[in-house]
Amino acid sequence: MQITITARHFELTNAIRDHVMSSCEKLTRYFDYIINIHFVLSLENNRNISEMTLHASHFNLQADAEEKNMYLTIDEAVDKMETQIKKLKDKVT
Repeated sequence: MQITITARHFELTNAIRDHVMSSCEKLTRYFDYIINIHFVLSLENNRNISEMTLHASHFNLQADAEEKNMYLTIDEAVDKMETQIKKLKDKVT
């Protein structure tokens, strides 16, 4: 699984990068065939926005989140993606 992170309008710190990596590792519990995950983290007018795109073997999923804190946006986007993966897995099996 390849994880790419893009930061817009702010400097990406190692702590945020580590948080994204550890949060994405949770998703492999639910779905083994994840090819890559792309995170776009942006800061616009004191709003933290996180866009997450997941490419699996036959599926593309996307989740967006907006909060006051960047860590909360990452967690919310991962939680939304987790819900989508669970629904997808139920449909497939």
